[in-house]
Amino acid sequence: MEREGGFMDLSLRGLVPKPVRRLIGRLPAPAKTVIHAPRLYVRRLWQWAFVAIETKPVGKGSAGRWLASIAASPLTSAGGLNGWKRPMLSWNATLRAKGIGVFFVRADSDDLYHILPSRERHVLEIIRRSLSKGDVFVDAGANNGVFTVLAAHLVGESGRVVAIEMIPSTASCLRRNVALNDLDNVEVVERALADTAGRIVSAIVPTRLFGSASIAHRDGAGERIDVTTTTLDEATAGIETINLLKIDLEGAERLAMAGAAATIDKCRGIIFEAKEDDISDILIQRGFTIDVLDRNNRIAVRDRRDLSA
Repeated sequence: MEREGGFMDLSLRGLVPKPVRRLIGRLPAPAKTVIHAPRLYVRRLWQWAFVAIETKPVGKGSAGRWLASIAASPLTSAGGLNGWKRPMLSWNATLRAKGIGVFFVRADSDDLYHILPSRERHVLEIIRRSLSKGDVFVDAGANNGVFTVLAAHLVGESGRVVAIEMIPSTASCLRRNVALNDLDNVEVVERALADTAGRIVSAIVPTRLFGSASIAHRDGAGERIDVTTTTLDEATAGIETINLLKIDLEGAERLAMAGAAATIDKCRGIIFEAKEDDISDILIQRGFTIDVLDRNNRIAVRDRRDLSA
């Protein structure tokens, strides 16, 4: 499950004494909701502040939609104050994410949240430090392409990016974003990563949360979509060295690793999410050292010299 991180994680934890937090933890659910509602509302507005700071509209039509969505945020952030809520545009728009590129953002979806530079700033930083002209980057679980676009700019025309995304509508959005940034060095693979290729499996897309689509969590609520599988070995066939692999498959990482023996051997670095059942043990057995990027992410490296200072 995706969690808050980066500058957008406006936590008040340190301001509340531990005994008080324990007392709140023992309260009935309705009482907790009342207590936490103001904090959640402030967090949601805090995220919209980053939308205003870190994105800019491209074109007059998008400018009006972007401004209207930000102006409405005090109202749209007030609903359902019982859990985390991502900022979402009310209309489709094309936006420039600061320091990354241009993106088509779907209305009423988590697209906006995923292009914010502060969301995964440590991952973006390690990509910038690790990739140079002529390098190869593999984006396994590319979603709408924020890491793909950044990496493609960094590796240049002599480099290569393989972006793998299984949901057809999101893969279409990914291709659109590649085109918006005039990138000719990106190959989009519209497949689900698994241990074998050519199977038809079901993916669940939680309502409005395209970035949380998964073939591992098939019992959850959301739209069910049939997708075709491939393996990382098949998707990276013909590539000799992968300078950096980013893998985020919403619980299907270990399944994908079962079809990635050759790919792992080609990788100098692998970025992955820290979970109870993550792939750390697999990578350690294959000669990698694990470093912490942030509370959500880890990086596995064969040689620390592969990461630029």
